[in-house]
Amino acid sequence: MKDKLKIEEIFYYKKEFKELTEKEETWINYKVKRIKFLSPILSKYKENNWIHGGVFYPSSNFNGKVILTIHPVHEAIPIFEEAVAYYFLKYGYKVAYISLPFHRERAPKGTKSGELFFSFEEEHTFSVMRQSVVDLKLFIDYLLEKEGNEIFAIGLSLGAILLNLLMGVDNRILKGVSIMGGGNMMRITIEGLYGLSARMYYKRQGLNWETYKEEINNFINYVNEVCRRKKLLTPPHKWYLVDPLTYACFNRPRRIMFINGMFDKVIPKKAVIELWRKLGKPKIVWIPSTHYTIPVFFPYAMKLSMEFFKTNT
Repeated sequence: MKDKLKIEEIFYYKKEFKELTEKEETWINYKVKRIKFLSPILSKYKENNWIHGGVFYPSSNFNGKVILTIHPVHEAIPIFEEAVAYYFLKYGYKVAYISLPFHRERAPKGTKSGELFFSFEEEHTFSVMRQSVVDLKLFIDYLLEKEGNEIFAIGLSLGAILLNLLMGVDNRILKGVSIMGGGNMMRITIEGLYGLSARMYYKRQGLNWETYKEEINNFINYVNEVCRRKKLLTPPHKWYLVDPLTYACFNRPRRIMFINGMFDKVIPKKAVIELWRKLGKPKIVWIPSTHYTIPVFFPYAMKLSMEFFKTNT
């Protein structure tokens, strides 16, 4: 890394809900509270500086458990969050969410939801992933203070990647379900379906297959050394510090379940297996789905999630 960075302060923030507003509405036959407060990390875009979120409430018999949902990239309206709420509210769970940076209400004027989330520039990628984790950590503070005493989580696609990263740096999530996620962001970017534009960009920067393999090996060696020493180390590149694979060993005692697609070309199978192994080979369920046909399997995925949340293991 060219500039000095205090790695122990990457995800540091001050616990305060600045300019908090809360508004109750009705969704179907359920109450939902819409929430807005200032992000601890400010960017040059005023829209992105505000955390927007919500909490769906069961009609009765709240069981003390709150499910934090983390949505996929480019989601323009909270479809995933509402799907989870529709399934779990009747069982007494609360379901909560925030909009990730540059998504929905946080998208600057003239841009689409999620358009500014990813970039080929390392500094931007580092900053937006860091802000995502810090915003989620602060939202967990809010949920524990106001909504319940047990936090579970479900992430989809980008949300699953962020969930695994979050669980590596925050031990307050008791159980998590990673749907269509993985680790090793470089592998996902270069070898996945979205990788065509990335491969073209990096080729112009002088990256060929041999240099790519060397970079991958360097990252894996770094992750192995972190696991061996059981502490975070200063890496040669900032993006190492916002990859879920880096923190997998810290998440090993935790409880996570994977649900992944047999025919997923967006998240390469190798990126799934790498993270799964580093996490100590937790439960994984392979479903006959591509990345984009996962909504067909939502009822099954929610059933698996419910069973996982209810077990004592």
